Amino acid sequence: MKRHWQRAFLAALEQTGSVTESAAAAKIGRITAYDTRRADPAFAALWDQALDVAANTLEDEARKRAFAGSDVLLMFCSKACDHKSGANHARLSRQRNSTR
Repeated sequence: MKRHWQRAFLAALEQTGSVTESAAAAKIGRITAYDTRRADPAFAALWDQALDVAANTLEDEARKRAFAGSDVLLMFCSKACDHKSGANHARLSRQRNSTR
């Protein structure tokens, strides 16, 4: 990476999924981050990977809470997964009921 701030930005992006918070952690402006993303395909790829990590972490936590008894989160997880398969709601409900 060419710029010293990129490592801090990407680490924060993995943790938060927020460009605003990541830019603040790296002590840069959001515009600098977006301009660099447009100009540097390697950085853009790392950015996408960091967002994937953040999304997976959020999904894991939501699933854990849904199975622990949050009906609202169970519905959210089910709806978020519907684009993958229409059977997700039934699968999630069965998994949740089997943990009780």
